Amino acid sequence: TGLTSVTLGKDCTSLSYYAFGYGATGFTVTVQATTPPAGQTSMFGTASSFKGTIKVPAASLDAYKAATGWVAYEAHIVAE
Repeated sequence: TGLTSVTLGKDCTSLSYYAFGYGATGFTVTVQATTPPAGQTSMFGTASSFKGTIKVPAASLDAYKAATGWVAYEAHIVAE
């Protein structure tokens, strides 16, 4: 689709399976919610195929890295 980035607002509460496709490369997701939205395994494709960056609020970094669904993408999660 040519989409290279997306910003999920502070009111985002959940992401479902394959919400942003499979194996995104060079894709940046910025999540503004301080509480990690409920996440499904493979919300960004399989963790091993995802080659992007997930930016989250700095104060919430550890919470995202430990949250269900998000933990699979721990290596890609960085502070905004």
